[in-house]
Amino acid sequence: MKKYIPIDCNYYDLLLDRLTRKVVSNISFLDPISQEVINTEAHIVEVFTQQGEEFMRLSNGILLRLDYLLRIDGFEYPDYANNYCAISTTRANKFSNSSHQGKSSH
Repeated sequence: MKKYIPIDCNYYDLLLDRLTRKVVSNISFLDPISQEVINTEAHIVEVFTQQGEEFMRLSNGILLRLDYLLRIDGFEYPDYANNYCAISTTRANKFSNSSHQGKSSH
C-alpha cells in the first residue's frame, strides 16, 4: 500500500458534514489492491485517525483510507499536491500572501 497522503481540509469538512447529517452518499474510491474504481452508496458511520492515517467506516461495512477516496456526492477529490490539513509555514505564508490579493476593503 502507498504511503498515506493527508486529504484536503475542505474535503475533510465535507465528510464530517455527511457524517453529522447521516445522509446516504454516493461514494467512489480506488481499491488499493485491484486499482479498480469502486462505487458504493452508504452513509458515513465514523471518521477517525489510526497510526497517522485517516479512515472512514461506512454503513455497508467498508473501511476506507481517506486518500483512496475519489468522489462523494459528485464532489471530486481535489487532486493536487500539498493541499491537506497539516498547516506548514510555507502554506501559511502562501495563504496569507494570496488572501490579500484582489480583495477590496469592506
